[in-house]
Amino acid sequence: MLISGKDSFPAFNLTAARGKDGKVYVAVANMDAHKAQSIRMALGIIKARSVFGKVLTHTKMDAHNVPGAKDVVAPVAFDGGKIDGNALVLDVPAKSVVVVRLD
Repeated sequence: MLISGKDSFPAFNLTAARGKDGKVYVAVANMDAHKAQSIRMALGIIKARSVFGKVLTHTKMDAHNVPGAKDVVAPVAFDGGKIDGNALVLDVPAKSVVVVRLD
């Protein structure tokens, strides 16, 4: 949880969907600017052997792209995911969005 004054809100948001290709995709947004989140998600009836994905983040909190200039923020390969038994484990960096495909 992140705390702002008297209010608090979840440090991350997670969604999953099955694509037209039949694969399961999981997206996680970590809103904590300073702390990585380790997430373990039971897969239930989903059978997966491997995880492939991309991460969008930057060392600077205010980094952004400007039209006509070289991209400062761009997706790169994500190596913080694994299948552990019948669970998906993701180590999600601070201030990032991660999207993975389960194979």
